[in-house]
Amino acid sequence: MERLYDLINAGDIDGFGDLLADDFVEHEDMPGLERSKEGVEQLFHMYRAAFPICE
Repeated sequence: MERLYDLINAGDIDGFGDLLADDFVEHEDMPGLERSKEGVEQLFHMYRAAFPICE
């Protein structure tokens, strides 16, 4: 889990997605997004766009 958060915080959403199983299923309903690995990756890309890290 720590590695997942490190990747997300670094903005490496693709690296985060690489650690998810191909048959990953999101159990929380996210309107407009698939309940899959791809849907979760899209969600985190949207979070990063909405809340960029200030340096």
